[in-house]
Order: sequence, then C-alpha cells, then structure tokens
Amino acid sequence: KDSSPINFLNSKKNIELKQNLHNGIKVKECSKCWLNEKKDITSLRQRLNGILLQNKTSIKNTWLQSYFKRKDNFLSDDVFMADIKVGNTCNHACVMCVPEASSMVYNEWMKDKNEFFIQEKLKQDPTYLERAALTGYKNKSYRKYIDDICENNKIKVIKILGGEPLLDKYLLSKLKDMPYQQKSSMTLHIVTNGSVNLLETKKYLDGFKNIKFNISLEGIGDVQEYARYHSNWEQLEKNILKFKETNQTNIAIHHTLQTTTVLGLSDLLQWVNNNNLSISFGMCLKPTYL
Repeated sequence: KDSSPINFLNSKKNIELKQNLHNGIKVKECSKCWLNEKKDITSLRQRLNGILLQNKTSIKNTWLQSYFKRKDNFLSDDVFMADIKVGNTCNHACVMCVPEASSMVYNEWMKDKNEFFIQEKLKQDPTYLERAALTGYKNKSYRKYIDDICENNKIKVIKILGGEPLLDKYLLSKLKDMPYQQKSSMTLHIVTNGSVNLLETKKYLDGFKNIKFNISLEGIGDVQEYARYHSNWEQLEKNILKFKETNQTNIAIHHTLQTTTVLGLSDLLQWVNNNNLSISFGMCLKPTYL
C-alpha cells in the first residue's frame, strides 16, 4: 500500500532477483516454475509469457526479445500486464471463502464473532476484520487504484478478480470509457462466479481486443449451490452456455478441489465434457479442514 507497482518492481530486492535470473541462477523464489518445467509441465512463468505473447511460451522471435536486447539495466520501465484483485464485494458466501474475499462472508462473521473459529483467528490477528472491512469497492484508495490502472496506456493484459468484479459498476464504467485506441490492443481476463449475464457484459465492454471469462465452478446442481451459497445453478448454467454459443474459446471453467465437493467432481467433469468446455484446477489450502 505504500508503493506504486513500478517502484515495487524496481526495489532493491527485485533488482537483485532479476540480475540473478539474467545470470542463470535458479533462485528459490522461482522454484515451483523450475520444478514444473523440469517435469514438462507448463509453468506459471511460461503461461504468463504466453498470455502476453499470444500463446507463445518463449520470448524468442517476439517483441519482448527485441526489448531485452536493447536493455542495459534491470529496471522495469512499464507495467505491461496487471493481475488485480478489486475488492471483496460479492453476492455469494462460499464455504471455502474468507471475509477479505467476500462481503457476504464478512457479514456472517460480524453477526457472531463469538464463534470458536472466529475467536481463534482474532487471537492470532486482532485487526483482521477491520482490515477486511477496508477491501470493499467503496474504499477511496481502491478507486484511485482502479483509476491508475485504467490510465496506464502501456498495459496489454488485465486480469481481474474479486469478490465478484462484475458487480462493480465503477470498475465496469472505467473500463468502458477507456479510449478506443487503448482498448483495441488490450485483453481482459475476468474471473467471475458467472451470476451476471456474460453476453450483456461483453456487449457493454465493447472495443477490447479480447475479453475472456474464467468461471469459478464447484460442481453442478445442488453441489454448486451448497459450496457457493446463494448461487443459482439454473441461471448460472444458462449464463455459461448462452455465452459459449458465440464465444467458444473465450470461456473456461476453474474448479478448486476441496472436501465438500470432491464427490461431485465426476458429475462436473461429465457436464464440462458434454458442453465442450475447458477446465483448470486449483487446490483449496485454507481452511485446512477443506
């Protein structure tokens, strides 16, 4: 909160990190990527390069290769890709979620702070709920943050997460009002729970080079509605399939493996298969009982 993104990228620690990588030193901070690449699994590094370079996982014969050839220092000049979490305002209260990621979960915690697990959390971190309250869309520093991102005409890719980002009218209007020349060379990746009409959102945000939706899905039918409380499976399925009819490659499913939904996984995979959708997986690490 005390530094701009470019100043953070140019901090002493990050300069040293870039120098080490340039000199072929496999630093511990990047161990997961090195390990995946050794096993021929596409790493986060390669995946992010691919997003920036239109599906190429190597910078060879791309504009980035020419950019680095001309570099004579390790300073970052611009931010080309932003991965931003825009707040906790949300219309779902998911079983694996926490107050800083969902306003509905925050409200549930505030209703009964005497619950054992809430008390345990507050013993470890007494100001936790106060900080969570500041992550809503109406926070002034958040608004400035969105303004700064939208005014950076060097950004080529923006990934947006919430809460539920498609509920944020301020964010959507800022994206809509970007100059056409800026939007036409920019791709949006929006991580959403799918409760908002995706086709209407795409029409509203017209002018971007590409808009891709990643739908967080825990299962189908009752499994989805249990794990993502307040989710409506019938409406959600309609939103996904209606969008897919005309935008096949711009929609994908992301599933988080966890104990409450694992027995419904085969049904979800069957549904994904039947509807010719792609799916990626993450692992629920907290809370540990999930």
